[in-house]
Amino acid sequence: MGTHGASGWQNIVGSHALRVVTSSPTPFVIVQSKAIKAGGYSKIIVPLDLHKETKQKLTVVSKLASYFNSEIHIVTPEESDSYLKHQVETNIMFAESYFKGLNLSLVSRILPGKDFDKEVVRYAVSKDADLIAIMNLNRTSILSVFSTSFEQFIISNDAMIPALILNPVETTEIYGAWFD
Repeated sequence: MGTHGASGWQNIVGSHALRVVTSSPTPFVIVQSKAIKAGGYSKIIVPLDLHKETKQKLTVVSKLASYFNSEIHIVTPEESDSYLKHQVETNIMFAESYFKGLNLSLVSRILPGKDFDKEVVRYAVSKDADLIAIMNLNRTSILSVFSTSFEQFIISNDAMIPALILNPVETTEIYGAWFD
C-alpha cells in the first residue's frame, strides 16, 4: 500500500493507510515515494518491545528474510529498571534463537529508550535498511485514536523506509507457551 505520510490531525489519529491496515487481518507493506531496491529487502529492522504481541511478527519477517536472503536487525529499547531490562534481554534471546534456528543472518542492538520510534528510524537510516517491521498494537485499544504515534511515525518516516505492519492475533498464555 502506498502512503503520502500524515499531516495535521492524521499525525494524531493516524493516516488513511493506518486505518486500512487496522481493519485487515493481512500484513501490509506500506511504502512512500522512495522506490524499493532491485534486490528487495536486504536489511530488515525488527523493533521488539515489552508487549507480548511484538514477537508475532517474527514468522513473517523470517519468511521475507529467507526469500530475500536478508540481514535481520533486532532492536530493543534500553531499560533502566532491572525487571524490564530482564524482559528486554529475554525477548532478544528468544528472537536470536528463533532466527538462528532458521539460519538467518542476525544483528541485535539496544537503542536508547527515550524516543524509541525516532531511534529506530535513525538506526535504520544508519544501516541503509530496506524495511522496518512493526506490530499495530493500537488495534484493540479504546484510546487507540489518540495513541497511534509509534505506528504512524514508522509508516510515514522521513527517510521513506517501507514498513511492514501486522495486526496482532489473539493468543492465550499457558505456562509460558503461546497458543493461537
